[in-house]
Amino acid sequence: MTGRSIVLLDVDGVLNPVAESTDELGRAPYGELAEWVTDVVTIRGIEYLVRAHRSVCEFLGRLHEVAEVRWLTTWSHSDRCNSVIAPLVGLPELPIESYERYRHWSKYVYPASPYWWKLSAAQEAARRAPDRPLVWVDDDICLSPWAVQWAESASRGRPSPVEAVVPDCHLGLTMQDMDRIDRLVRAAERGATP
Repeated sequence: MTGRSIVLLDVDGVLNPVAESTDELGRAPYGELAEWVTDVVTIRGIEYLVRAHRSVCEFLGRLHEVAEVRWLTTWSHSDRCNSVIAPLVGLPELPIESYERYRHWSKYVYPASPYWWKLSAAQEAARRAPDRPLVWVDDDICLSPWAVQWAESASRGRPSPVEAVVPDCHLGLTMQDMDRIDRLVRAAERGATP
């Protein structure tokens, strides 16, 4: 294995829990609402609440030091992941695996299709860097039987592992998810199997 791990990172349902209310956020595994960073983003006249827990922001800062973190999110349209999300969570501008790059491959945007653009992007990232461990973090992976199957089998015949981390979309990244990502990246640093 050579090079740092690649971490493909989604936003909604991962950094930004899909909570119906602030009461629901308060019941998330992190506790106090004061520990959330939030922003309201207006896109085409519609307001979107974006939030992340401070512990997730701190984790991402540490992760960025030891792995190559790339955006794999619908927020990549018009580079909103770097102009809106990165500053909110304290990250610098990150590379993007964008929908625009893969739309000629993918007739369907949604996970219920074998042509899901995020699956195409993850497969291509793994193909381009076979010697680098890849961790794909997305709450929608579980909605795609093709993505699940690929994530479970992609390490076979490849010099370094491919792993999927699938947070509960209502909670976003939990301590367990972050611990798992950290273990995968640290194992790859040591050249060990996770």
